[in-house]
Amino acid sequence: TEQWVCGGIESLIVDLCATTSKHGFQNSVVYFYEDESRGKPVAPFQAASVGMMQRLRLDPAGLFRLRQLIRKDQPDVLHCHTYYAAAGALALRATGLRIPILYTVHANLMKGAQRSDTLVGKVLCACDTVAAVSWKTAESVEEFTQGTRTIQVIPNGLDLQRAEVPDSFNAEAKRQSTGIVEGTTVYCSVAALTKQKDHPTLFRAFSKLIKDGSDAVLVLIGAGAQRRALEELAGELKIQDSLRFLGKRDDVREWL
Repeated sequence: TEQWVCGGIESLIVDLCATTSKHGFQNSVVYFYEDESRGKPVAPFQAASVGMMQRLRLDPAGLFRLRQLIRKDQPDVLHCHTYYAAAGALALRATGLRIPILYTVHANLMKGAQRSDTLVGKVLCACDTVAAVSWKTAESVEEFTQGTRTIQVIPNGLDLQRAEVPDSFNAEAKRQSTGIVEGTTVYCSVAALTKQKDHPTLFRAFSKLIKDGSDAVLVLIGAGAQRRALEELAGELKIQDSLRFLGKRDDVREWL
């Protein structure tokens, strides 16, 4: 993957590795861009950073280190979770590494929404297998590639075991901790505050709910570069008093 952050892709990787390890698979995770502020991955697998130069996206020295890691681990499959990761794996084929590449698409593809539609298109066509986390995402990929790529769908669901909460959990106390009064309907969104998550559509829908007289609060769990813009939009829609920006949380399962 590109960078180890606290997000959906990383959560899926942790679950995937934990599940496959029970069936005898050995997993090794490589991420391209180091960010000391985010800490190291804590998960049931070996993890290593390639130390790519992020401003170059794929630099020769980083690709060399990636090749060294792959040659050391001798994997049977390279499972790439972002298109730059897949592009890096594909670039190494010129050096003789012919390991099958699986690229999983985690979000709907839209023309102009990526850094490079051309690069994404080439990656999709060159990988041995492309998977998507939902039928809708698969449809977007097929539309993006004009039907030239067949997509395998592996639905991304919630492991209920991970959603268990302690016996001492009190939902009403959790609400009151953020100033939500008893009887209020609570809507919860868990997503990074980034452009592709499209919070503005959620905000506009929620504003209509409020205008119809619903006594509701929208709880937003997640951090990201769009927070200030979203706070400004909330002010324009006059829903700021009905929102709770909670940032990055360790108690997501309790809110869910």
